[in-house]
Amino acid sequence: MELTGWWGAAILAAPFVLLIAVIAVSARSPARAKAPVVPQDIATGRYGSPVPDRRAVERAAEPAKAAPAAVTALPLEDLLAAIASAERSSDEARLAGLYVALARHHVSTGRTDDAAGVLRQSIRIASRLGLPGDHAAARIELGDLALASGDLTTACEHWQIARGLYFDLKHARELEAAEARMQRTGCPTDWVLNDF
Repeated sequence: MELTGWWGAAILAAPFVLLIAVIAVSARSPARAKAPVVPQDIATGRYGSPVPDRRAVERAAEPAKAAPAAVTALPLEDLLAAIASAERSSDEARLAGLYVALARHHVSTGRTDDAAGVLRQSIRIASRLGLPGDHAAARIELGDLALASGDLTTACEHWQIARGLYFDLKHARELEAAEARMQRTGCPTDWVLNDF
């Protein structure tokens, strides 16, 4: 069958005309006319993925309040004196836990950068000396700080490491709290991570 003449040209042009009509109609549709409203205060993770709403962030931090370390109860002056004593005697095993407690004091007074610094010190000491409990506690706190600053990816990484440490220690309550943080914020649970 041969398509010639006016009818042939019309039949061959019909798909293109239809395509142009669909594009024109979709450009005029009311749903397309309004751009989606994106709140300016939505935090994003390291790779631009949105962090869950603030209520999820607050719920994720609740387990940390439920199970603080015993040294957290120390007044700041006593805690600083204990740290100075441990530093003088080179008692690094004690310092790892004391630094976590100091970080919690820093967080309570809004000094999050200082808190992150002492938590990293605690992680280095705990990793070197093989103190998985202190290491995991510092990772949980550092993950909470990362989430509060809007970095869900880093928060999930810290919580994942803490979860593994608590699993190895068979600390069921702490393991459950780490997993609850991950579930509430939508962290993947099957990551393969390196300690960092």
